[in-house]
Amino acid sequence: MIVVNRPSKKISYVMAKYIPELYLLAIEEEICMDVFSLDEMTRGWFVGSFEPTLYKTTAVEVALQKFKAGDYEESHCHKIATEITVIVSGKAEMKGEVYGEGSIIRINPGEYTDFKALEDTVTAVVKLPGVLNDKYLEKES
Repeated sequence: MIVVNRPSKKISYVMAKYIPELYLLAIEEEICMDVFSLDEMTRGWFVGSFEPTLYKTTAVEVALQKFKAGDYEESHCHKIATEITVIVSGKAEMKGEVYGEGSIIRINPGEYTDFKALEDTVTAVVKLPGVLNDKYLEKES
């Protein structure tokens, strides 16, 4: 949440938007942002209905994940959620196909894929909706 810092007061910018007096105060003051570290998050997940999170919501889950060459995640699917993976840097293999920097892969509900980092790789992942306990390993299905 964006807040305005004042001695002994914090005013939500969202609240200030709807109350004219607070809005004027907000634009006159320095607007401060909440700052978190990716290291504080679990496996890079920073938006979703889990803890810790930067923004709690069931609408979507978002992660920035870092993998070392050789890291592997077993084949799994989501029965409800669609998962979108962007290869930000590096190279990875998913379901037998090799993807490199700039590739965007949409994995539809019910579609299984594994993930193997062929070199140090960074991915951005969006899962929507943000459904907890919606991960099914292929071996268990």
